[in-house]
Amino acid sequence: MPYHLKRQPVTEKEFYLAIFSVTRDIWWYKHDSADGRFKETPATKRDIKGAKIVALRLINKACKKFGLVKNPAVHRDKNGTLTEKGQAQIDDPNWPPKLTDGKKYISDWYKKWEEKIKKEQEKKNK
Repeated sequence: MPYHLKRQPVTEKEFYLAIFSVTRDIWWYKHDSADGRFKETPATKRDIKGAKIVALRLINKACKKFGLVKNPAVHRDKNGTLTEKGQAQIDDPNWPPKLTDGKKYISDWYKKWEEKIKKEQEKKNK
């Protein structure tokens, strides 16, 4: 069965929770597979590919709807390893470039919502 959301998000909080949920599922899959908890099959690979597509679509919709900008890519080699050029980008005090017009990087938006949800949970647990 292809990966899908039961309900499409509307609010910022719903978008954050949907993105968190999908990316958490992807992380668990990769983690458990690497630990040998299950064997990858063509079906599970297809499911994780579907989850990645859902995550990217959610991110693109959130960017469009809330005026967010995807973080600029850091230079990596074909294996995904950070290169010297990529490390130089990260070490640059002007990295990432500053945004104008009230826009935010999606990573900053995500961190803001992560903190809000954490505070909500702490209040509920008191």
